[in-house]
Amino acid sequence: MTYVSKALDRDLSDEPITVLVVDDEEGPREALRMILKDRCSVLTAKDEGEALFRITQENVDVDIVALDIRLGQEDGIGVLQAIKRVAPDVEVFLITGYPTIDSAIRAMRCGAYDYVVKPFDKNMVREVVRRGILRQGQSLYEKREYIRNHRPKPAFSQRRG
Repeated sequence: MTYVSKALDRDLSDEPITVLVVDDEEGPREALRMILKDRCSVLTAKDEGEALFRITQENVDVDIVALDIRLGQEDGIGVLQAIKRVAPDVEVFLITGYPTIDSAIRAMRCGAYDYVVKPFDKNMVREVVRRGILRQGQSLYEKREYIRNHRPKPAFSQRRG
């Protein structure tokens, strides 16, 4: 069984795929959390600061970010750029209730892999996340294998006497 199929079937022996949902409105954050919670570990954030904090935590490995293009006064494209600066391997897709060709092009140029329009369909969201997993595919598996294999071993200081 491949890593991707294990992740999609929630048969992953280590950590599940983690999706961070970034939206300034609670409704869409909760809707995406409910759609994805059966297949992924889901974190939420309401703004850039909270999103960057969640991404850079040492104990959390964010794999995919669902990012609203309008976060109150913040521009989602700017947040996308900040995410890519601190975590270039994280896959990001944009969500918007105000789709324009210009914003879609800007998002893709800044590193987003997809663009979802509100109101979103649960199957479409799952498919977009699946594509994000596939984009990371083997490199995500290799990154996690490296981390598992290079974790410091606990030092045992027991003496036999």
